[in-house]
Amino acid sequence: MQEHEQDSELREQMSGYKRMRRQHQKQLMTLENKLKAEMDEHRLRLDKDLETQRNNFAAEMEKLIKKHQAAMEKEAKVMSNEEKKFQQHIQAQQKKELNSFLESQKREYKLRKEQLKEELNENQSTPKKEKQEWLSKQKENIQHFQAEEEANLLRRQRQYLELECRRFKRRMLLGRHNLEQDLVREVSLSDEKF
Repeated sequence: MQEHEQDSELREQMSGYKRMRRQHQKQLMTLENKLKAEMDEHRLRLDKDLETQRNNFAAEMEKLIKKHQAAMEKEAKVMSNEEKKFQQHIQAQQKKELNSFLESQKREYKLRKEQLKEELNENQSTPKKEKQEWLSKQKENIQHFQAEEEANLLRRQRQYLELECRRFKRRMLLGRHNLEQDLVREVSLSDEKF
């Protein structure tokens, strides 16, 4: 009887233990499911935040790229206008120089022609036809010499213009390169923020 009571008590304890164990497992499963749901919710919130950040970054980058393109286009226009002004300035100076040179040549031609006529008039023994031929040959020589001088001046002016334009373009390209470097640094900095 005593043994039977002990067995019965033991069975009761065992079933109580089993019941408690099932309750604990149930509670554990509930807690695990709750935590899994919280983790999933947290992961979704983080994924959403990440997507928002990516979209913001993409929008910022797009804005920055447009800003940079506008800056580069503006710089290109400014460069083009500056180059035209620079060329026009040099060409205006060269035109003045050429006009002055041509005026000087005209005066020199007249003066030389007068000198030649005087030389011819001093020598009365030479026939008139011969004098005319000699005079026109001298005029031709002077004109040929002056044409060569003018061609030399024009060549020097063209070379000077080309050289100065190359120097100007080099300075402008260096400025553009520096601007591009600044813009790249700006993109890199904003890239690091995200």
